[in-house]
This record gives sequence, structure tokens and C-alpha cells, in this order.
Amino acid sequence: MINLLRLFVMFAVGLTAWGLTFGRSLAWHTQRRGWLCCVVMLDEMLGITAGMWLARNGTYLEGAACALGGMIAAWLMLRWNTEE
Repeated sequence: MINLLRLFVMFAVGLTAWGLTFGRSLAWHTQRRGWLCCVVMLDEMLGITAGMWLARNGTYLEGAACALGGMIAAWLMLRWNTEE
């Protein structure tokens, strides 16, 4: 049976990873070295940990939920960027 909590958590991981990618871009453009280093570390840690968990315990549905979270985050960022 599909565990909806696991799907939601993986969706949130994908959403968060793309949010950190956006934060990385912002820190790069504003030349904030300390913030950039922290955001890169968090982004890499999240990505590597999620990848390891998916490789050991994950299913295709959880991988798809993570990808869907990333897609939604990218869509929201582009929508936010075009409204200004």
C-alpha cells in the first residue's frame, strides 16, 4: 500500500531542494559568500541524503513525488519572477 506521508515528505524534499537552488542563485548574484557557502552545503546535503534514502528504501512513486515537488517549485519561482 502507498504510504501518503512518505510521498508528501518526498514532495517537500523536492520543493525544498529547488527553493535552496533559488537561494543559491540569489546569494551568488548578491555576492554573499557566507550565505552562498551555507546554502550550497544545505542543498548538497539534502540532495545526497534524499538520493541515498531513495536508493535504499524508495520506490518509483516516491522518486516521482520528489520530482513533482521540484517541478512545482520551479514553476512557482518562474511565476513569481514574471509578476514583478
